[in-house]
Amino acid sequence: QPNPLLPVFLGWDFGLTPACIIGQMTPKGQLVILDEFVAEDMGIRQFAAEVVKPVLMNKYASCRFDSVGDPAGVARSSTDERTCYQELLEAGIASEPASTNDFIPRRESVAFFLTRMAGGEAGFLLSPNCRTLRKGLIGGYRYERLKVAGERYRDRPVKDKFSHPHDALQYLCMKARGGNV
Repeated sequence: QPNPLLPVFLGWDFGLTPACIIGQMTPKGQLVILDEFVAEDMGIRQFAAEVVKPVLMNKYASCRFDSVGDPAGVARSSTDERTCYQELLEAGIASEPASTNDFIPRRESVAFFLTRMAGGEAGFLLSPNCRTLRKGLIGGYRYERLKVAGERYRDRPVKDKFSHPHDALQYLCMKARGGNV
C-alpha cells in the first residue's frame, strides 16, 4: 500500500501502447513498485483519463506526485498539435520529460535498485499487482538474438508488450535515483 507521507513516482511511456508505473522510495532507500498500467491501441489522452487518473484519485488521493516520462512525449501530434505532456497536464497529472532517452542510463538506473541492499533488505520490491513487469524481469524483456554464428544480440531490447512498461520503469528509476538524472 502507498505511504501517504512519501512522494509517489510515476513513470510514463507513450505511443499507442502506453504504460504508467507507480512507485515510492522508502525511508530505508528501497524502491517499491506499487502498480503498473499498460494498454494497447489507446492514446495517452484516454489512457491518462480513463485508466490511470481514477486510480490516482482513489488509491493515491492523499499523495503528492513526481511524474516523469519519455522525452519523445514533447513532440507535437500531427493531428492536433498537442504533446503527450499537454495531455497529461489536462488530465491533472503534471509531468516532465526525463533528461535523456539514452538506453544505457535508463537500464543502469533499474540495475542500481535491483543490485543493491537497503537496510539489509532488497533495494527493489515489486508488488504482485505488477504482472507484466514481473514477467518481463524473468525473461520477457529481452534482447533480440542475431542470426549469426555464436551468441550475439542487438544492443536494444525487443519492442513488444514488455518493453513499454519496462521503459516506463526506467524513467521512474532515473527520477527516483537522484532526480531527473
